[in-house]
Amino acid sequence: NTLIFGGITAYACFSEISGCTSICEMKCTDNTKPVGAAGGLVGYAMSDVEIKGDCVSVPAMDIYGKPGSTNFLYGLVIGNIHTSATVSSVSVGGSIKADGTDLGITSENYTGYLVSAASGTALTSPVPTWYTAQ
Repeated sequence: NTLIFGGITAYACFSEISGCTSICEMKCTDNTKPVGAAGGLVGYAMSDVEIKGDCVSVPAMDIYGKPGSTNFLYGLVIGNIHTSATVSSVSVGGSIKADGTDLGITSENYTGYLVSAASGTALTSPVPTWYTAQ
């Protein structure tokens, strides 16, 4: 029993997402309800998800999970990738506070927060660029 957040969609499978912008806040209002996956664009990418076409993802996340759980997955672009996802032409920024701790995401370290490392699957694509407001 977990929550799934996504700036564009919480769950995607066999999908193509393009030309989208998500500059949003995602916040748990009850820290007893654990987050399973949270992503700036897609919370949970099941299989064959493609994000392309000048998308922007700038989430401000304040989320809670089950302590020690491998199901607490979050990322600036995608929270959890189950099988496969590709990303091209995407700009990212934002912040993540997980279980009360600000992860201190910057233009220098953001690539480590694109997708949860605990998901076991990395993005198969060029690295998204850091978003700078116009």
